Amino acid sequence: MLFLCTFSAFAVDAHSQNARVTIHKVQVPLEDILNEIESQTDYLFLYTNEIDVDKKATVKVKSQPVSQLLNGLLAKSGITYQMEGTHIILSEKKVEEHQALPDKIKVTGTVKDANGEVIIGASVVEENTTNGTITDISGNFVLTVSDNAVVKVSYIGYVAQQVKAVQGKPLNIVLREDTKTLDEVVVIGYDIQRKGDVTSSVASIKSEDFSKGAVKDVGQLIQGKVAGLAITNPSGDPTSVPR
Repeated sequence: MLFLCTFSAFAVDAHSQNARVTIHKVQVPLEDILNEIESQTDYLFLYTNEIDVDKKATVKVKSQPVSQLLNGLLAKSGITYQMEGTHIILSEKKVEEHQALPDKIKVTGTVKDANGEVIIGASVVEENTTNGTITDISGNFVLTVSDNAVVKVSYIGYVAQQVKAVQGKPLNIVLREDTKTLDEVVVIGYDIQRKGDVTSSVASIKSEDFSKGAVKDVGQLIQGKVAGLAITNPSGDPTSVPR
């Protein structure tokens, strides 16, 4: 019995693969054409509600293989098909969207002053964007920018420079002191202002007043030295950043 069932299924499948249809329909819903194919063959179409079978189509074929008919019928419909035995599964064709992205390049460099001393914390920003970084303790920086971008390098009390980004060629940038604007400045947490422009009270601390002994961060250096300033470690982790 098992042999007979297997043979019968194989015969139906082989017949379906060689099935031909004759259809002459003009501007009818796609569903009508699919129903006609089912009526002339052993095929059964399977699809979800996402498949638009109401769109109009025209078919004029005589004794044409089903696969050849479907290739032409669905070519520009946004629908693809897959034959599995006597079942034909319809699905939406996946459209790959290729969005043109600007080419990116990686820029590296070093920022120094006129005396050859590295400048730590210099601002390096891609011009007309918020994409930027600062130099590390060695005065070095790495920044990924758009191709042909202009990079602006600046630091307090120095004349800013604009340089063209070049990939594979480290930028050696020398900033010179701006004698016209150099003045005492105050870092107020969210901005940098000239001391004369700050309207609120300002507390200062000299290096000789820093806390003595082993310290792990700048917060411990000034802890207890400024009235009203509280420095806490929110997590208790000795490696975390104090606030």
